[in-house]
Amino acid sequence: MKILHLGLCVQPPPINGLQKAFINNSTDYREISTSTPNFNQRVIEITKGFKPELVFMQIQCEGIITVNTVKHLKDLECYIINWNGDVRDETPKW
Repeated sequence: MKILHLGLCVQPPPINGLQKAFINNSTDYREISTSTPNFNQRVIEITKGFKPELVFMQIQCEGIITVNTVKHLKDLECYIINWNGDVRDETPKW
């Protein structure tokens, strides 16, 4: 399975447990930290050639990923999971 991981718990260690699990259970793994400059543009660029089967987003607040980027991911017909462990605020309704 080809996995694209968008979120907080990418490199560096020690908070890379998700990264290790995805690498060990995929045929191809890519990741983009939400702190990457031009994050939304990078997501779209990478997915044009990569075509993930699973996108795991660890995005907990608004203002990081745009609705257009989510629509682009949806058009790829991949399975999308948005995990949010922060219960202080309501999950954005994109």
